[in-house]
Amino acid sequence: MEIDFNQINSGNYIKIAKAAGLKYYDEFIEVLNILKPYLSEKQLKDILENKLLFKYNNFDKNKFIQHAVELSVLRFFAENFGEHFQYEKKSNPNNNTDVDCSFSDGKFKFNIEVKTPILDKKDINISPGMKGRSLGRLPDGLFEGITKTLDKALNLPKGSSNIVNFDNKLKQFLIDANKKFNPQSNNSENEANILIIGLDDIKEIMIWINYLENAGNGGLFTLNSFCDPKEYESVDFVVFTNLYFKHKNAITDKCQNHWDLKHNFVMMYNNPMTDPKKRDVLEHFLKLCPNYNNEVDEFEVQIDEPDSMNRLFKLKFFVENELERKRGIYLFEKQSQ
Repeated sequence: MEIDFNQINSGNYIKIAKAAGLKYYDEFIEVLNILKPYLSEKQLKDILENKLLFKYNNFDKNKFIQHAVELSVLRFFAENFGEHFQYEKKSNPNNNTDVDCSFSDGKFKFNIEVKTPILDKKDINISPGMKGRSLGRLPDGLFEGITKTLDKALNLPKGSSNIVNFDNKLKQFLIDANKKFNPQSNNSENEANILIIGLDDIKEIMIWINYLENAGNGGLFTLNSFCDPKEYESVDFVVFTNLYFKHKNAITDKCQNHWDLKHNFVMMYNNPMTDPKKRDVLEHFLKLCPNYNNEVDEFEVQIDEPDSMNRLFKLKFFVENELERKRGIYLFEKQSQ
């Protein structure tokens, strides 16, 4: 399928990258060539025209990033497990829905669903009020009290300030993915359902992990979950990546390796409701998909560093001290020249 760049909106990141000679464009062409053998002509047209917005007069940055993240994930599995890779595989016979892709490796089968939140509103500003974040979920009723306090302290009209959290967005991602996975897979020892989420910088990843694991604040993967765990019982693994960060900065010289999961920061978390019989298939996925789980677990934070007792901040120290300073591996912003 020929791409007529003259017809693409001038704000489209791929068009800008091509005109500027950025690697982002070359990496996109590489992704396209990897995925083409697994796509029908109709599917390829849909990706270019509708998902990457080549036919749209107005460029929607958030929609573009969501689908660019999806393609970056699919690229990895198609490239490495192409013999048994299927794009948009029908998965749940109860509602005829499909997952973004499915692949197998030996006796193990994996169903992949990719989600990316719209994170624009998380940015902090003080006009007209204060917009803030909490490190994870806050107990019900606490948001209103905090925002009232901020308004009073800043001498602003009531309702000017607000706290931005995405705990309910993660809950919705889990529920939506659950509907796409075949509930019969819950009883299969050799089949796993994976939800992969594209996020921003390491601080954002830390916050989303807390939405899952903080039992005191109703973490979704704890016994105190603020949502009924049965609503996402078919989701075996949640995988956090910084692919949103990479594509958000597509047309800057801030990052590299935008379109490839294996060159991103990846952490995985298993659903405690998952049948223990699935241990082998989940451990196999840990070996197949790039991640830093074991290395983070083994990493020791120096005693003289602040927040060294907080296991969430351990991620930040691991990225900055171990990967970047010690190993010279830059998975977020590339090394300054």
